[in-house]
Amino acid sequence: MKARRLLITVAIIAAAILAYLFTRSPSTVAAGKLIIAESTQPIAAPVYIAYTKGFFKEEGVNVDLVSFPTGKLCLDALIGGKADFATVAETPVMHASFKNQPIKIVTTMQRSRQNTFCIARKDQGVNAPTDLKGKIVAVPFGGNAEYAFAAFLAKQGLSSSDIKLINLSPPEMIGPLIKGDVAGVVAWQPHAGRCEKALGDNAMHLSFEQVYEETYNIVTSVQIAEEKKDIVVKFLKALDRAITYMSQNREESVGIVAQRIGMEKTELDRLWPIYNFGLDLRSSLVETLTSQGKWAVERGHQTGAIPDMQTVISTVALRSIKPESVDVPQSK
Repeated sequence: MKARRLLITVAIIAAAILAYLFTRSPSTVAAGKLIIAESTQPIAAPVYIAYTKGFFKEEGVNVDLVSFPTGKLCLDALIGGKADFATVAETPVMHASFKNQPIKIVTTMQRSRQNTFCIARKDQGVNAPTDLKGKIVAVPFGGNAEYAFAAFLAKQGLSSSDIKLINLSPPEMIGPLIKGDVAGVVAWQPHAGRCEKALGDNAMHLSFEQVYEETYNIVTSVQIAEEKKDIVVKFLKALDRAITYMSQNREESVGIVAQRIGMEKTELDRLWPIYNFGLDLRSSLVETLTSQGKWAVERGHQTGAIPDMQTVISTVALRSIKPESVDVPQSK
């Protein structure tokens, strides 16, 4: 019965998302209203603070937030013309670049080397990274978690083909891990941390921090990036004010974000130090996108030539307000 209720709940959520994507009127930016598709994660904190503290409004932009369970769905809403901005990690942008989607990253707002990692069961013989060989590991296919895991395995002299990978979303992982149906899971916070806590002393924490730096970005359409640059500048100014506010008012900020995403404040407060909030556009982002493009082709997720990843980045708006934070060559 519990499984049936879960399936019904998932179906209802999926139907609601599809209804939003296919019935909402096109982007309302021309009418002065911005729709921000956000992914209900701690790493989108600057958006929540800018919204709650009124920084968007004070900078002259009127916004609505629309929540989605993943950054990829946020990007899908943007590409479908149902949002004006999206919060998303770099990997979905990489995938979209192969389809030449008209989108631009206008800033990175968060970086972390500790947000995504692997938790494995010691009682299934995983006491070192190389012990994963031949084991069943759950990971969301096609996203940054799978890429980070592949980079981690390569450092150990292994490849994805050495592991029995199964495709699960992070919220689905804790049950199979506790039951022992899988030897390990690869996910991001807070899901990975909850899996680790559930296993207790039986948990083996395998960090990706030496091989992968996750980025969380603001993406908009080419049309807005090129024809509404003043709006993008105002949007980024609001985010920049939010990040400053967060650094000066940690306790309040943690409370605002925790309430917004339905997370325990104590849990988020414990995780807060692993997130590095700040607006920038670094050449390392281009390098990461390119590396992920090569991986996607090798893994069979994409076909064809690797796109020039610099073309999916627009530096104009951020360069106008924080030139010291941009080292990607000038672009539209």
